[in-house]
Amino acid sequence: MGSFDSFFRELGPAILSLFVDKKSLIRKVRDDYVPEEGVEARRVLVEATILVSPPVPFKVERVDGDSILATDLVVYIPAKNLDDAGFVLEDETDINYHLVVDGEEHTVHNFTVFFSGDEKGLYELQLR
Repeated sequence: MGSFDSFFRELGPAILSLFVDKKSLIRKVRDDYVPEEGVEARRVLVEATILVSPPVPFKVERVDGDSILATDLVVYIPAKNLDDAGFVLEDETDINYHLVVDGEEHTVHNFTVFFSGDEKGLYELQLR
């Protein structure tokens, strides 16, 4: 099996790229309170244009009404797309991510990273 590992590691992203064709804008944002105005202001820290899979509803089996709602959408992003754009997706306090797909802005409610060995291979983003 060892000699096939590198072959399939190369083949996986190539196959996935066939389904990842939605040009999207991903933003890393922070909402800061502006005391002089008494409001919160959204500050875009980083943004990048990337390709993602078309957003689709979660499978019914995954909807639990608590952490995954029936109205939530899911998209997939090859890790290489984020790396090539210089965008780092990570859990941070007071930081939110937004994804604009087909002109509609979604909040990234949660994300999961799938690995290929020690390397990040794919991100699954839960959108609200």
